[in-house]
Amino acid sequence: MTPFTQVLTIAGIAIACIGGAVAIVRHLISNAVEKKNATIELLKEKNIWFEKQLDLALSKSPDKLLDIKHKRIEMLEGEITRLAEQDTKNQTAIHMRQSEANLLSEDIEALKQLIEGLKDKASQANVCPECNAPLVSMADYDPGEEYHCIITHEAYACGYSTSDGSPQTPCTNKKQKPKTGLAENRAQ
Repeated sequence: MTPFTQVLTIAGIAIACIGGAVAIVRHLISNAVEKKNATIELLKEKNIWFEKQLDLALSKSPDKLLDIKHKRIEMLEGEITRLAEQDTKNQTAIHMRQSEANLLSEDIEALKQLIEGLKDKASQANVCPECNAPLVSMADYDPGEEYHCIITHEAYACGYSTSDGSPQTPCTNKKQKPKTGLAENRAQ
């Protein structure tokens, strides 16, 4: 397996992991929203029940019962206020998670485009730059200790070859183009 295919494999795994994480975050957010809505609905029902109890207590005259009900209503109103504040905080957290999920989705798309570009470059990297003939051999050799380097030699099916990227033999499949210099154009 070449280093390039290893990079593509790792990038593919990374994209799959990011996609899974986005799905989990979205699922958690939807569950949190459902629980929050159910809690608010329950508290509204309790509030209505307590208001009915208060109306009933107000219609009766015992002051002690009335005071107890008033205190209970004040406590419930405080709880409703606190829950409303938490709801605002939850909404902020949900919006933050949604923004994070959107950014992750954008990152996934960017990675997909990068992988496609790398695949295109990889398919073009192993062909002759003149005629697209396939690469038939690639070898590294050491010219000796005094040079302190390794030279990569590439040979293509058309005869074109390079050493460390510098052309060594020409492509036999291309038509030789005449050199057109400034001096030659003036002579004509």
